Amino acid sequence: MIIVAVLATVALIAPDPGEPPPIPTPTPVTQTITPPLLPRATPAPLTACASIQVVTVADSELAGVTQAGIDLLTEALGCVPFVLGEGGVSVAFHDFAKSWYSLRLLSTVAGYADGHWEVWVNPVCWSLVSDWAETLAHELGHMLGWGDMDGHPYMTWPAPPGARVGPGSIIEC
Repeated sequence: MIIVAVLATVALIAPDPGEPPPIPTPTPVTQTITPPLLPRATPAPLTACASIQVVTVADSELAGVTQAGIDLLTEALGCVPFVLGEGGVSVAFHDFAKSWYSLRLLSTVAGYADGHWEVWVNPVCWSLVSDWAETLAHELGHMLGWGDMDGHPYMTWPAPPGARVGPGSIIEC
């Protein structure tokens, strides 16, 4: 009997909860997703064209594409940053097998302790790549003090037709 009384007392204190409450239905949230703004190219400083730099083409095969690269930069900047001539930055084919650079590297800029610069084009890649103008614009952009992927015109671009992005994001042929 004592046991029955205890159970009755518990029933009075804690009534049967019955059915569990319904699980609330989440209210759909309408959210507009806007794509992130792409960084805009930083305009060239006014000094980019204040002093026109001379570009010397050492290999005649490179004259046309070098001028085309200069034309691309001129259009992008609205001023003339480079002219073809004698005694300036050299644009030449370079045997990459004789340097520490990748044998398949498309092109590069080489600076020397005496302050002069050279743009090197890999002759192995010459016949494999169909558009060199943007490549030359990119390398000449370094002469304006621009860095890879910094948002300036032609410093951020995909590999030209016939080239590929290799290890370490290096453009190779």
